[in-house]
Amino acid sequence: MRFGGVPRPRRAITALIGVLAAATASLGTLSASPIRTPAESDVELLAAPQRVVDTRPGFATVDDLYAGIGRRAAGSTLEVQVAGRAGIPANATVVVLNVTAVAPVERGYVTVHPSGTDRPNASNVNYSSGRNTANEVIARVGVDGSVSVYTSAAIHLVIDIAGHLSTN
Repeated sequence: MRFGGVPRPRRAITALIGVLAAATASLGTLSASPIRTPAESDVELLAAPQRVVDTRPGFATVDDLYAGIGRRAAGSTLEVQVAGRAGIPANATVVVLNVTAVAPVERGYVTVHPSGTDRPNASNVNYSSGRNTANEVIARVGVDGSVSVYTSAAIHLVIDIAGHLSTN
């Protein structure tokens, strides 16, 4: 559905990025690279989300990387290459992901953050035992083109990439 000439999902993401940028600016930034405002950035969504991780046996990804690699152990981190895959430019600095915890064995959470950085004290997906749970995540990409995905409890992990943020 279109609203004011802009597709609603894109407008909502752009608005969310603006709010996050303003909130981060008011708290100060720990990164050397500035967060750009929506006027300086543009969300580029893929025509359809592309699966870049599926740890379940027998399931595929867009390029067979991270396919069927098995349940992630509690307290483990998976480094996921996102830049240069599935239609995302190699120089992407922010990606739009859908992260799903599948078949968790106990209550826990997933945290996504740029690779090469300390894991923040925040979660992106909170899940309960036996219940598949998904959430959209807007994540900064590490300098190596990857994101780190930490899980506090054993789960299968499914990640679809929906787009990226580009700067003008």
